[in-house]
Amino acid sequence: MTWHPYGELTPLLKAFRSTEGSSSLLALECFLLCAEKPRTIAELESLTGCTNGRINRAVRTMTPWFNPETGEVVRPRLHLIQRRRIICGKGHRLHITAAGRKLLNG
Repeated sequence: MTWHPYGELTPLLKAFRSTEGSSSLLALECFLLCAEKPRTIAELESLTGCTNGRINRAVRTMTPWFNPETGEVVRPRLHLIQRRRIICGKGHRLHITAAGRKLLNG
């Protein structure tokens, strides 16, 4: 059986390409890594080899975040990742949202 990547990846790639803002390959990589299992920013740092700041900027294109300049929550067009606080610990674990699962399943 041959693999036809265009049939499987096209909706996912189109969704990332159509977002407003700076969606990047790093955002796509973080999304796919979080689809395997929920990850922390530190885990994404070690898996991607990128810095904390770059990963946070990439993840911010897929998750709501608070803008202190305007005092409002900025909601992305594609809400694909949800930050959940780690119980009895510091930081957050990044989970895929229902919209993210739907996008992955085609």
